[in-house]
Amino acid sequence: MTAAPVRLTNFEIESLLTQLPGWTVVAGKLHREYRFANFGKAFGFMKTAAPAIEKMDHHPEWFNAYDRVVVDLTTHDAGGISQKDVDLAKRLEEIAQGDSPRRPRQPRRSRRSALFAPRGSEYSWQEASARIRRSARPARVAPRVCRTSRS
Repeated sequence: MTAAPVRLTNFEIESLLTQLPGWTVVAGKLHREYRFANFGKAFGFMKTAAPAIEKMDHHPEWFNAYDRVVVDLTTHDAGGISQKDVDLAKRLEEIAQGDSPRRPRQPRRSRRSALFAPRGSEYSWQEASARIRRSARPARVAPRVCRTSRS
């Protein structure tokens, strides 16, 4: 079982705020407003931050309006600002600055290769379409013999 987080003193908070540019204390919470070029960038920041937030298991109060993301951090178990809030604020700063480790982007597949070739296959879309054409040809079937009895 983990120990409950400890609320930081005002002196500790003020000294830690020097390490967090743009962050202030508003209504007993760490507060920051991020501005981005457009809605897509603002939402992308939130989308990128979400897995890191989930991993830390410390969820912010945040709000998105067009090009802004407003973040408020407090630890309810501690009754105020704790070290968990400071750590999350530092992580959000890293993500906002673009220092977040991201997965390498997969090469984009053409529409034809997506249709004809399963991911990781060894053949090209031309080979795949030729295989499909060959398989679509009607097979030679012996003519049906209909046996009916004539009366």
